[in-house]
Amino acid sequence: MSDSAIREAEQRFNLAPTAWKSQPQFVIFWEVKATMIAPGQMLVSSVPSIVDESSDQEDQVMLSFLAFLEAQMTINPELITPISEAEMQAIAALVEGVEVD
Repeated sequence: MSDSAIREAEQRFNLAPTAWKSQPQFVIFWEVKATMIAPGQMLVSSVPSIVDESSDQEDQVMLSFLAFLEAQMTINPELITPISEAEMQAIAALVEGVEVD
């Protein structure tokens, strides 16, 4: 395939905004990777760009979770609501007696 054909194909690969919004893991700060898996078929996957490969698995999971939360807060800020007094009491009851290092 020629360089110009590759550039043209790259420009044609564009998903509608609704596709990105329905899949918040594909937000701008994540690396999106396209892998050709068969003629005419491509697998699109995402990897958090903030994950440090030298960190242990637990940190990578936490960073991925925090990136997901950030994406959700960016996409749907109207869903962020203050915690109620009743919720605070329920949380306190759940963690009563738990010791923290």
